Amino acid sequence: MSNIHLAPDTTVVVGDTLCFRIYTNILPADINPWDNDFTICLPVVYSYDPNLKEVSPQGTGTQGYIPATTDSLTYTIHFQNTGTSYATNVSITDTLDSHISPNSVKILGTSKTMTPVWLAPNVVQFNFNSIYLPDSADDEAASHGYVRFKVKLNSGLAPGTQIKNTADIYFDSNPAVVTNTTLNTIQAPITTGLQTPGVVDVKLYPNPATDYVTVENLQNGKLQIENMNGSVVMGQDVIDNKTTIDIKKLPNGVYVAKCIGKNSVTVKKFIKY
Repeated sequence: MSNIHLAPDTTVVVGDTLCFRIYTNILPADINPWDNDFTICLPVVYSYDPNLKEVSPQGTGTQGYIPATTDSLTYTIHFQNTGTSYATNVSITDTLDSHISPNSVKILGTSKTMTPVWLAPNVVQFNFNSIYLPDSADDEAASHGYVRFKVKLNSGLAPGTQIKNTADIYFDSNPAVVTNTTLNTIQAPITTGLQTPGVVDVKLYPNPATDYVTVENLQNGKLQIENMNGSVVMGQDVIDNKTTIDIKKLPNGVYVAKCIGKNSVTVKKFIKY
């Protein structure tokens, strides 16, 4: 378990999205190579209550709209001891939404040694026993902690379905500190039009990307790139079977590429970092 502390430079402003990708090179015999690459994107916000909950993907708008194809969510619960003495034990109780599969919980990281316990089929408690968390007045930097975990959504959720989550944080025997409630809403499918039988799916790569993205199998079409607010930030006609687009000037963040063909619209989400 490793913790990395990064400081943003002076160009970062509120409203930016910072994306982090962590991956590892493994031997060919790895049983499950798909869990060796993880990307998380977080928004830059003003000062906030240090005991809070974050969700990724955050989604768009106040309803946190996410595509119907989204199969998982990553939650991060932050806590800080703002009391007047150290906290011997810290526990966090999280009641999972009914649209989440409880047996899919996967711990991705913690600030200190933690033991999870199921209190009910959909209620998990994260216990930081004997953590001796300093109070913020004595040691502000060491007074913080977190737990991050991933869950899978139930399949076939209808458009408009809301997924909410709130956590209760307990410092020793003190009353619970209740976090904010995260909200994601399943949006109606973005893809429109007809898919021509026999046509190879449009491909967009690499993802994440830094300088360029390449689109394949979109002939005589148009590529339209939108930010997560739905604003068109780039557009280009596509004639060849393979087209490469320069995205160096785009701010880092998550984008939606609409590949508009003669008979269909294919939507691809990608990360620029």
